[in-house]
Amino acid sequence: MKFGELLEMWGPHHRIVVANNDALPYKTRPSDRLPAFAYVASMRDPQFGRSVEATLRSAAILATFQFGLKSVEDTHDGTKIVGYRFPEDKPLANDPGGLRFNFEPCFAVAGDHFVAASTVGMCKKVLDELRRTAGKGSPAVWRARGYAAGAADALASLPEPLVTDAILEQGVGIEEARRQVGELTAWLRTLGTARVEIDERAAEYRFDVVWEK
Repeated sequence: MKFGELLEMWGPHHRIVVANNDALPYKTRPSDRLPAFAYVASMRDPQFGRSVEATLRSAAILATFQFGLKSVEDTHDGTKIVGYRFPEDKPLANDPGGLRFNFEPCFAVAGDHFVAASTVGMCKKVLDELRRTAGKGSPAVWRARGYAAGAADALASLPEPLVTDAILEQGVGIEEARRQVGELTAWLRTLGTARVEIDERAAEYRFDVVWEK
């Protein structure tokens, strides 16, 4: 199948989802723990899912020879999930910290959506959300959401750069600098959520920014 034909079957809606792992997919703990993520695409033609599945399976065969991946299949509420796991008894010279044990790459085709995820657990969460929101979709082809509380949490966990800036730029003491950063963190928490949506239609282009407190 030609790439142009594949694009014609690809749907207009795409989503990237990032979330903390409730539990890591392996008993072996990596030196650095990473969040799970998933990519969700709508499909105009079911053939898209079958074509991408064949391509991913072929790529996985090559990765199996290099990394020893093992193919696994699971079923979640009637939807088949095809995944690949790294062996825990095979050392990998280029990954001494075990970063690979954050990942259990997988994919699934659910209705008119294709889902690729970093872990099977994340894939199941996305499938549940797709089922929950079926028929409630937005016409927007691009959507993004920012959470002020998340920015405040990130700032609270690593305040040193702003504390240093306040000391150097304002000439204040460290306690005053920390107080200012604390006030900034508290203010950020009051800002709520910002949502951006882009909707492209045949005779209309909409760009919406919504601030919800």
